[in-house]
Amino acid sequence: MTFHGNAFLYSTTFCSLAWFYLTTFQGDAWFYSATFQGLEELRDNLVTRIAEAERRGLVREVEGPRVSLAVAEDKLAQIDRQSQKSTISLGMPRPGVGTLSSDAYREGPGRDLSTWTLDQLQTFIHDAHGQQLETARVVAQGQAYNSSHAQEARRQWAKLSLLANRRMLDNAEGRHGRVAQQDFMLRMWVIHQLGPDDTDPDWSPEALASDTLNALTFSPPQAAGLAEGWRDLPIEQIRDLRWHKNLTAHLESLVGHLAPGPVRGQLVAWTTTRPLLP
Repeated sequence: MTFHGNAFLYSTTFCSLAWFYLTTFQGDAWFYSATFQGLEELRDNLVTRIAEAERRGLVREVEGPRVSLAVAEDKLAQIDRQSQKSTISLGMPRPGVGTLSSDAYREGPGRDLSTWTLDQLQTFIHDAHGQQLETARVVAQGQAYNSSHAQEARRQWAKLSLLANRRMLDNAEGRHGRVAQQDFMLRMWVIHQLGPDDTDPDWSPEALASDTLNALTFSPPQAAGLAEGWRDLPIEQIRDLRWHKNLTAHLESLVGHLAPGPVRGQLVAWTTTRPLLP
């Protein structure tokens, strides 16, 4: 699946496919592959939108994309489980799917994770898997954003969100790029909003800078060179460029917390390269 033409056409084509990918498809092998790929692309786009909104502190702006993201991930899981069947019916998205009060996130009456204490959610995370971990991550992150909590409590909630996120990687239930992006964005938010702490690697600007650079496979010149003709690249390379854009979304804020030096210089180079990426 390769898109050609200008950026508007790419965006419009992408959005027009979103509802189709979230509804019903047949089990033909080629169609299965194309639909799975399209859903992954849709999910990646939503992750980027959520990360950008969170970076700017636009908490209310992420609710809609989060619902869509939950639906997309649910459909991907269904496809993966049922890929051997001749026909896969995904149905229509239901109102409330992806919200914290949805039955999809409950296993019994009153199982609303948003009302749980930090200790309760931490115990749940250690035994959770799949979508349960994503739900716990979002709940803990929301508590970290809650300005009515004491600052230290907000850091503890943020730590819990990071734990849930990293467990998705440990269980091979999330892609490395997506897990890394969510990790970086939350750490940046804590550093920027609650202040850095060099005694804790999670809240250290230098540690975050190092982790970011280690996650990138392209150099700024390589990425910029590929971006010049990105519309003609294979979808895999477009996705790689997209992930580099996602993984560097926090750098504009991060460089302000770093002392002048080679590492800061590399990150500044990425902040000028990032707008060129698809």
